[in-house]
Amino acid sequence: MLEPLAAYLAQYHCLSERDFLHLVPLLKRRRVVRKERLFTAGEARGLDLFVESGCLRIYSATDDGAERILLFGTENTWWCHNLVAGAWLLPSVGIDALERT
Repeated sequence: MLEPLAAYLAQYHCLSERDFLHLVPLLKRRRVVRKERLFTAGEARGLDLFVESGCLRIYSATDDGAERILLFGTENTWWCHNLVAGAWLLPSVGIDALERT
């Protein structure tokens, strides 16, 4: 279940197996369906995201209501707290699923 995240962290970060085991109880798995929004524009959020499968997008709504894609989160991609927190600072930014994720 956590193998993709463990492999990602082993590849990009110096996280020991022992440290990873301390991290596991803090994790929460969430599945989202296509077009489901994790956060709507202006909603408070404060978490990191790891996309195990599927695809998420961060988008920004313009004044006229159009949505502009800022970033995609594809399989085995980590979205750090700073990125998600940065999205929170912009009230017109939201995150949703492009496919089952």
